[in-house]
Amino acid sequence: MTHAAILARLAMRNVLRQRRRSVLIAVAMVLGVAMLIIFLAVGDGTHAQWIDAGVRLSGGHISVESVAFRRSASLDDRLDSAATRAVMSAIVAPRVARHVDAAAPRITVSALATSASSALPVQVLGVDPASESRFSLLPAKMTEGEFLTGSSATEAVVGQGLVDRLGLRMGSRFVVTAQTATGDVQEQLLRVRGIFRTGIREVDEGLIDIPLATARRWLAV
Repeated sequence: MTHAAILARLAMRNVLRQRRRSVLIAVAMVLGVAMLIIFLAVGDGTHAQWIDAGVRLSGGHISVESVAFRRSASLDDRLDSAATRAVMSAIVAPRVARHVDAAAPRITVSALATSASSALPVQVLGVDPASESRFSLLPAKMTEGEFLTGSSATEAVVGQGLVDRLGLRMGSRFVVTAQTATGDVQEQLLRVRGIFRTGIREVDEGLIDIPLATARRWLAV
């Protein structure tokens, strides 16, 4: 009998002699492996949710913009009309369209939001309500009111943090001020249509969504 066979025979006798201990060890190993698999699956799922939330709260998996805009964040470096048409044509092309879940045009500008009680720097996004509803995470995070519909030029959705700091509520009016594409400083009157809460302080205190048509008129783009 070989050395390995002798060891295997001794091990089997030990397992059978201490059956209760053997069963407890086997159960503990099975439960340990099962819990490990569960925790790994939960961790992977949570990580995927974080990525999805980050994508939907920012610019998406792919952002098409002018090379200079990433550095300057200036309207002077926005995509011109020809480039915008080229991008939209590319998105609906058969080779590309089947890979696109949603596409949302946006105008982004840094502005100053002012109410009767305070003023805060914010980022204003001009969005197409229909496209944004399919893409953005904000419609699902509304705690009061509703997301943009495009029915009013002054409607806006704001975060709960901004509401608290500016002393706003549903229906409140406030003003955003920014430099337009022509170099002038222009104000835009807005009214709170909806309030969202994402749990991310920077978003809840610093982001405002308004209709794309309003942003174009306000910023002269």
